[in-house]
Amino acid sequence: MFGGEKVYVMSVCKQHDCGAEQIAVMYDPGKKIIYGLLLLADPETRAERLTWMNLGAGNVSIDGRTILYAALTGSLGNPPDGFDYK
Repeated sequence: MFGGEKVYVMSVCKQHDCGAEQIAVMYDPGKKIIYGLLLLADPETRAERLTWMNLGAGNVSIDGRTILYAALTGSLGNPPDGFDYK
């Protein structure tokens, strides 16, 4: 649950190169909206380029953005105590 609504969060990465190319999506079936985050990392500099997708469609909050980024970093299942997205 996020914002009182049931949402689905999924992430995938480029096969054999997860550190360089990943994408996370959050689907809100009630609003029929998909939000996304594409992460591209430079293997030499380790700099990340984030591309946020469809944020204007429902004005996803900073918490929604945090959920998308957490899905990419693997920390979605282990959020800090002060962050309650349920």
